Amino acid sequence: MCFLKNKDPDHPKTFNLKLMHIINIIAISLFILAILLKIFVLD
Repeated sequence: MCFLKNKDPDHPKTFNLKLMHIINIIAISLFILAILLKIFVLD
């Protein structure tokens, strides 16, 4: 897998890629929220 590959402008975004990005953002957000709660609330 090459992450530095140039994106093809003619290639439509697939549903799986959008879904993967959405899940990734949710997971990172929950992770950061959990760390902040652990630091400030459950100290």
